[in-house]
Amino acid sequence: LANPQPAPPGGYLLDGVPASVVMEAWSIFDHGNRYHVDGGVLGAVNMFAGAEALLVGDAGNNELRDYAVGAAGVGARETLAITADDGTPIGTLSMPPHMSFGQPAQLRDAAGNIVAVIMTAQTSRPSGFQASAVKVWGVKPQFAGQAPTAFADGSQAYLW
Repeated sequence: LANPQPAPPGGYLLDGVPASVVMEAWSIFDHGNRYHVDGGVLGAVNMFAGAEALLVGDAGNNELRDYAVGAAGVGARETLAITADDGTPIGTLSMPPHMSFGQPAQLRDAAGNIVAVIMTAQTSRPSGFQASAVKVWGVKPQFAGQAPTAFADGSQAYLW
């Protein structure tokens, strides 16, 4: 960055992370075969065929979300490695299944400790052009006296 921001007074969610990191790519969702595994021209044809199916009504009510399995989404969670440019492990990001809703993503440090939880801010799935946002909770408070949020699994974190 030309003008990097100063560090926050209470530190970052994860201190000591280099300014440049590399994260493994999340799989690409393809409603036609659930996971896009073909590359090149064949991959483009498969993606186009999926989009065409949506336009002609093959998706029920023409909404891509109909291909999801409720809030659980489609497929399995994926854990993406995060490394420094030199390959040194920094952590992982555990992504929820594609098209899921209300399912958390967990950011972990290299030792496997949860650093942050990222989850949708809406209580119902957005539709069409409705706005969508996420909330980020950290394992340390953002300011003194901040009350933690309790999660269904019994863990607690602080809204950042």
